[in-house]
Amino acid sequence: MLKLKYTIPLTILTSWTLLGFKRGINNYDYNYNRQNIYMKDDVKHPYLYSSRIFEGLIGSFIYINPVLWPIVICKEIFRLEVNIRGMDDVKKEYHYNSLL
Repeated sequence: MLKLKYTIPLTILTSWTLLGFKRGINNYDYNYNRQNIYMKDDVKHPYLYSSRIFEGLIGSFIYINPVLWPIVICKEIFRLEVNIRGMDDVKKEYHYNSLL
């Protein structure tokens, strides 16, 4: 059994990694929807789950990388402030949905 002193850091690392995965998936969804809205022809690109998962893995690696933590933490504080203030129009912008 894992001791309590190992359980808490492991839980934090796992949840931080899953948050990066979720942010990567949100980034792919935002870019996909924005790309299909601004297309001039009627041909839409297919929604690829493999690309969505790959974008989620990129988000996980960005969130695990300690060199990028200052940028990622600032972005998460920005997202927290947007959610607390209830600024729903900001949630549709590129800066909110981008990974970095």
